[in-house]
Amino acid sequence: MGTDKPARGKGYPAGASCITSILMNDIEIKLNLDKGAFCTCVGKDYIQVILTGWKNHLLPIEGVQFSSASNNTYPLGILDTNLVFTHPQESVRMKTEILIMDNCTSQEILFALRRPAYPASPRAREALEKHIQELIQLGLLRKVGHNEEVEVTKPVIISWHNKKSRMVEDFRAMNTYTVQDRYPIPRIKETLTQLSKAKYITSIDALKGFHQNVLTPKTRKLLRIITHCGIYEYLRSPFGIKNAPSHHQRMMNNIFPTELSEGWLIIYIDYIIICSDSWSLNLERHARVINKATGVNMEISLKKCNLGFEEFKALGHIVSGLSLGIDKNKLAAVLLKLIPQNKKEMMSFLGFSSYYRQHLKDLAILAKSLYRTCDQQTVFEMTQERIKAYDNTRKALTEAPLLLMPDWNIPFKLYIVKCGDGLGAALHKVQIIDDKPTEGQVRYI
Repeated sequence: MGTDKPARGKGYPAGASCITSILMNDIEIKLNLDKGAFCTCVGKDYIQVILTGWKNHLLPIEGVQFSSASNNTYPLGILDTNLVFTHPQESVRMKTEILIMDNCTSQEILFALRRPAYPASPRAREALEKHIQELIQLGLLRKVGHNEEVEVTKPVIISWHNKKSRMVEDFRAMNTYTVQDRYPIPRIKETLTQLSKAKYITSIDALKGFHQNVLTPKTRKLLRIITHCGIYEYLRSPFGIKNAPSHHQRMMNNIFPTELSEGWLIIYIDYIIICSDSWSLNLERHARVINKATGVNMEISLKKCNLGFEEFKALGHIVSGLSLGIDKNKLAAVLLKLIPQNKKEMMSFLGFSSYYRQHLKDLAILAKSLYRTCDQQTVFEMTQERIKAYDNTRKALTEAPLLLMPDWNIPFKLYIVKCGDGLGAALHKVQIIDDKPTEGQVRYI
């Protein structure tokens, strides 16, 4: 890969670039990582050599004209395609949108790294400015100077939920060509069932979890955001990065290896749970965890901590050492919503229902017709059958039973049910009334 890095203190001119090779449709082509371009584009003559049927998948656009150094070019449309960045250890596949240009003589794909700021309403601009000032005061963000090199920028949007604003960075492009960190994240169901027989439970939540990870100067340049009020650089890890959860889980596991091996500590990314059989033991373990956390300068959110509870809310559930139930506050927000009006809203409802699948009997059968509405080949329509299925699924959520925590020292039986509408399975403990099982009972087990 070649580069034409400018002299220190000088910015990149439009078109400054790095050239690399990638695969498209199993054909090796040149990719120009353009630090001045604002959109990824390619000439129609060049794409014709690689994808002969590209016109059949083109989303046309009209009335737009661009200017290059030599002539005027006209966009024919947008094409969704896959690019493969080859690497000896692991190749990276990336899906991206490419603008197909007419009258473009370039024999390469121009891949935009520097993106412009998104347009925003006055209300969104005001909210964005408040979020940026808050992050600067917390030492998480700094403004990039006018004489600094700016190679990569990510736009920012403001999302609203329950009249509260949230700053969301658009890291989608970078995430698609980031090699995935496959460090395992604990399963929530398995995590919560580890609380079986715990009499006292303490939960500790790290303050702004990912923001506690310091970034190297090299990484900061890739995480620069652009807004209407300037370009800013993250000093600590932001939310929305592809490998942030895996990295944070690894870091937490490395901080508490002994406690995890002893079986009384549970960590789910930035959420810590301590299980104890007695109050004195709970205090001892709590102090042990806090001492280790403060030793690595980890900040704790006191508002989200629970000390020595027999029952508390965690990960959308009501958890105790004996049972596991659905958090009714999480449920109320969903039940107050109207019937889904499009596929996105339906997928959101089904995702919520599936999260509590273990509490819902025959969910696959109840929601069968609802899942069909999410098919890309199906036109979204809420028929009477689907409205009834939606109501039945909501009713099942409101009537969901408490689940008893399993005793892993008792044998289990696996029950499987199969029919034309779905496949189900459940584990049941084998109940033995007698304290000492007979020979026949042992054979039955």
